[in-house]
Amino acid sequence: MQIDHFVVAPSGIGDDALKYRRHRLVEKLLGDPDTGKVFWISPIETGNKGELFRKEKRWRRVDQSEKLVELKINDYKNIITLQSGMALSTFNKIVKEVSRAEKRILWFTYPGFSDLAAAAKWNRIVYDCSDSWGSTWVQPRGLKRVKPAVLKKMIQLSERRVAKSSAVRFASSQFLGDKIERITGEPAAIIENGVEYNDFANAATAELAEIPSPRFGFIGGIKSKLDFELLYELAITAPSVQLVLVGPAAKEKNESLDKLLSLRNVHSLGGVKYTKVPEYIKAMDVGLLPYKKIEYNQAVSPLKMFEYLAAGIPVVGIGVPTTEKYQQAGVYSYAKSDLEFISECLKSIKLRNSDSLIQERQKTAKQQDWDEKLSLMIHLAKDPLYEENANLLNNLNY
Repeated sequence: MQIDHFVVAPSGIGDDALKYRRHRLVEKLLGDPDTGKVFWISPIETGNKGELFRKEKRWRRVDQSEKLVELKINDYKNIITLQSGMALSTFNKIVKEVSRAEKRILWFTYPGFSDLAAAAKWNRIVYDCSDSWGSTWVQPRGLKRVKPAVLKKMIQLSERRVAKSSAVRFASSQFLGDKIERITGEPAAIIENGVEYNDFANAATAELAEIPSPRFGFIGGIKSKLDFELLYELAITAPSVQLVLVGPAAKEKNESLDKLLSLRNVHSLGGVKYTKVPEYIKAMDVGLLPYKKIEYNQAVSPLKMFEYLAAGIPVVGIGVPTTEKYQQAGVYSYAKSDLEFISECLKSIKLRNSDSLIQERQKTAKQQDWDEKLSLMIHLAKDPLYEENANLLNNLNY
């Protein structure tokens, strides 16, 4: 029996410069023998609210492959994405028109389009919460606080509808799992982010001849949730060590980032293809998780942590309490203060090439392989007896 999967996402399938959990989920669903089609549903800002009321303009279909279909839903300032009752008739029509499968599963990877829950007779509704949606990285001042506050409230209300309508609930950290439990009164299954272990453990090393070793490296989105002031202190404390940033930078102006990039031993290489990321990580001596100590980052399960470890390099983190439990000398150091972070970074350089520690790092990473995590999520989503075993499964922490 073929199953059509509908996956709600915050952006188009090719719009993100990075590969997120939701992209990996869809890849896994496409490879599942029970899958008929996968429909990726995301909003697209029209800039013209009049189009929301014209039936022929409300959505469009883009076939990415024989099994993967993108459904782009026109929106104007989150009216359709986050408001209840605005798109129910549209979603009723979409599901009937695009899906002929005997079974359908709805996946919310973003708490938008809550009307979808009532748009069809779903065999299962799943909420995979992997972000602290609505939280901000930078606190605005004055009147600029009004718009984020309104948006945050809209997201919170939409998330409540999504979480309560879902029979299966996953969270990528205990912090997010606790939030889901406060909403629904029931625990979520904690499945943290993982790693494509073999890709990173067996990667070649990128040639960075113009950037001498040793190298501190951060690979990921260069966003304001990172502590650029701390990285600046690290770079000036160790002028003989190179700090390498690999990843797309956010568009907004950031004076702290500009100051950091002005240093001679700091190098921003921009975004690279995901297939090349393992090679760049292999070229680093220490992998960094330099996060600000803000509410948003309390929920973060860093995608890069196990990628660094799979590549065999030591990791130093701060501001991401979900990672503290993985502390192990020479493998992962979690700092409580800026001074400790800098100290641990300098210590870790000397441990980079220890064969025994490389084995320990990779052993830790291998236990977090994406394939097993995603297989488990899909199995639980398809399991007809999930509700009967919910008490057991919702205590899962993987």
